[in-house]
Amino acid sequence: MATQVRRRRSSGNPVAPGRRIALLMNLTTRRGREHFRGVQRYSWPIRRWMIRTGPANLAAVTEAIAWKPDGIIMQVSDLRMIPILQDSGIPVVDVSGRFAEQPFARVESDNPAIGRMAAEHFLSKGFRNLGYLGDSTSEASQLREEGFRRRLQEAGLTASVRTLGEGEEIYQQWGEVQPAIEQWLRGLRKPVGVFAYDDQFAVLASQACIRAGLSVPEQVALLGVENDDVLCHHGYPPLSSVQTAQEQGGFEAARLLDRLMAGRAAARSSLLLAPLRVVERASTDILAIGDADVAAAVRFINEHATERINVGDVVAAVPVSRRVLESRFHKAMGRTILEELHRVRVERVKQLLQTSSDSMRRIAKATGFRNDSHLWVVFKKLTRISPRVYRHRAEVSDAAEERPQPPA
Repeated sequence: MATQVRRRRSSGNPVAPGRRIALLMNLTTRRGREHFRGVQRYSWPIRRWMIRTGPANLAAVTEAIAWKPDGIIMQVSDLRMIPILQDSGIPVVDVSGRFAEQPFARVESDNPAIGRMAAEHFLSKGFRNLGYLGDSTSEASQLREEGFRRRLQEAGLTASVRTLGEGEEIYQQWGEVQPAIEQWLRGLRKPVGVFAYDDQFAVLASQACIRAGLSVPEQVALLGVENDDVLCHHGYPPLSSVQTAQEQGGFEAARLLDRLMAGRAAARSSLLLAPLRVVERASTDILAIGDADVAAAVRFINEHATERINVGDVVAAVPVSRRVLESRFHKAMGRTILEELHRVRVERVKQLLQTSSDSMRRIAKATGFRNDSHLWVVFKKLTRISPRVYRHRAEVSDAAEERPQPPA
């Protein structure tokens, strides 16, 4: 007798949709796509939000409100949006970081920390001449500049600042903006490290360098923010960039909006996300150190830091006495030889925390630390967070591509 297979009949009832969410942001950028991915991860498959996307402009805001969503996550890019959104009574979470004076809940990058990380990157390269290219209309830009300048002040340095204005018009009025950037770059003392508000601004600076006949990174080293692969490789040479936790930002924005819609959070709630790391490409791949012996010591540290070397090993690699080298090293770098060893090792630790599941003991052995306890103490001192917290933040951001995604 043939075996009969019983098939469960479908009830024919579709899964009930969840809340209606309007997502208004620029999905042509990595930042926008990462935000979207984080929102998807929060909502699917448990909540199954019905998400409608659109650009972050006035027309899209009006259309979204007419759709009568339960909540809105967006990049507030225009002050005229604020009263329209307020009048709608719909809960809003802003992920733009653009305006300080606005009434909505916010999830944004820790912009002063981004500025400090950028400054640390240039200081580690030996740069003593620094500049910042910013957006005068953006609070995020102003806070990044503040963090950048404060860290430089701690090292006894200052930065030349050039700000552009009117947000979107920067790209619409290219011919007017470009000469101003070129003039500013020509006037900077070389070699100079230039930190740009974001990767788009770094591209502007890169192309201005080409027009002005300035070599990158030999004369002008460039660093942006967001680590947008398309934009970073649009610069010549490819641009280094501070990687931010935008996918985590989308997730946290969705979670905050969920609480707002349920009445469990304040309308002006806010959350700051620490930057992850500097992704170095050719635009900052250089040492700007005038002292040849100090430069040799820095190269030795970069090449051998994971081999359990100590200060004595560094001194032995350079043809000057320990006392002379330590004095000249501190003068050129603003830190001691041991502090530079620790800094380089911590950067290697960060890479392994992001890319592997190795134990702290194995990571300590692979990065030149005596043991995992020594690693923990040095890491916490330099980053102000523990290795475990750093790994968690990195996993939330970098594992996005490996997580199951909602069906199209």
